[in-house]
Amino acid sequence: LLTNFGPDQLWVNQGDGTFEERSSVAGIDDERWTTSAIFVDLDDDGDGLIDCFDPDCATAPGCAPPVDCTLPSPPPCMGMEFRCGSRVVDFNGNTGAHEVVQLPLTIFNNDPQAQMVGGCTVIIEAETAELELVGLTPGSDLALIRGGAGPQVFLVNDCGGSTPSRSAKILGMVTDFTLVELIDPTSPFEIALLEVVGNGLSGNTSSVTRSVLWTDQAACMPVVLANDWVNAEGDQALPQCLVSGTICFQPTLPVAFLRGDVDENGAVSIGDPMALLLLLFGGSAITTECEAACDVNGDSQLGLGDPIYLLAFLFVGGPDPVVPFGGCGPDPISGPLECLHFDACP
Repeated sequence: LLTNFGPDQLWVNQGDGTFEERSSVAGIDDERWTTSAIFVDLDDDGDGLIDCFDPDCATAPGCAPPVDCTLPSPPPCMGMEFRCGSRVVDFNGNTGAHEVVQLPLTIFNNDPQAQMVGGCTVIIEAETAELELVGLTPGSDLALIRGGAGPQVFLVNDCGGSTPSRSAKILGMVTDFTLVELIDPTSPFEIALLEVVGNGLSGNTSSVTRSVLWTDQAACMPVVLANDWVNAEGDQALPQCLVSGTICFQPTLPVAFLRGDVDENGAVSIGDPMALLLLLFGGSAITTECEAACDVNGDSQLGLGDPIYLLAFLFVGGPDPVVPFGGCGPDPISGPLECLHFDACP
């Protein structure tokens, strides 16, 4: 504590509700003008880490990232329905990295009077600033068509969406006229699998919801009639229901690690630059789940400069590895290198 009168004071918690003044023991009982800082271990586990950077507080209600990932329920439909799936996906709140999201595109048939289907054309789109549509592949149920031969035609093309800020994928599929007979009203028939990557997630500390939408207003219209099926007479009709997809991205607490501790033994020593050289040039001799720990100089890439930097630190008085160093902590650098697991940090 700083005081206007008398020497500075250092009060240390005794753990029993009392404090002891130890400024003279610490050598800071100075009467001159000074500044100070206060450090508090709020979760009271004695490790000194700031609470929300502390891996052991992941279950603490006040520390865990706020998550609101309630996915919408599809509305009831009494006819032919095209549905895009919905998912909750974890992402690294620091870098935004996550797995490629796979959403099934399915058909439900709740109309017992539905005519036989000989094919369909569907267009799905998303805001490019929010989602990237990276792939559209045949669904798992298409192998049932035509006695196991699959569809006669399965064509996918990219096109502009209904607005300049959206991109779309168009799927044209031709089957025989038994498709409707294969669609069970109680379960979906998967015609395609959409692969999606989220954009703009880096730095988010709360959940982020993105939408994948059906459209009949894409830039590639009116070449085809979007979101239709063809009956035995060759007539085209829109399905009674189109259900868009929702992806809720939820952040995960960053993994704590020690920068430069490549072999993850809890200390930085000569073994680490050697392990890093093997990682860079030794093929499959060594692997890591924490690339960020190997980025010793903090330039968000792994290269020869990292073991050189580490050797200079160890033997010629070079600068310390970039934080977190000296103790476990999360990566303050937002970049492509991730840390999925680190054995030496709790």
